[in-house]
Amino acid sequence: MADLNFSKKDLQQADFKGQNLAFANMRGADLQEADFSKTNLKEADLREANVTGAKLNGANMDGTFLRDANLRGEDLSSATHLCC
Repeated sequence: MADLNFSKKDLQQADFKGQNLAFANMRGADLQEADFSKTNLKEADLREANVTGAKLNGANMDGTFLRDANLRGEDLSSATHLCC
C-alpha cells in the first residue's frame, strides 16, 4: 500500500492496522479514530491531517511529516522512530 494518495480524504475510523503506508500522502485527511496500530508510516505525509483519537500504538513513524497535524490528546509514547 506504499505511495498511496489519501490527500484530503475522509478516513474516519479506517482500519489500517499492520499495513504498509510508507510514503503515503494523507495531507489534510480526516483520520479521526483511525487505527494505525503497528502500521508502517515511514515518511508518510500527515501534514494538516486531523489525527484526533487515532490509534498509533507501535506505528513506525520514522520521518513521518506531522507539521500542522491535529494531534490533540494523542499518546505517541508507543510509536516507534518518532522524530521531530
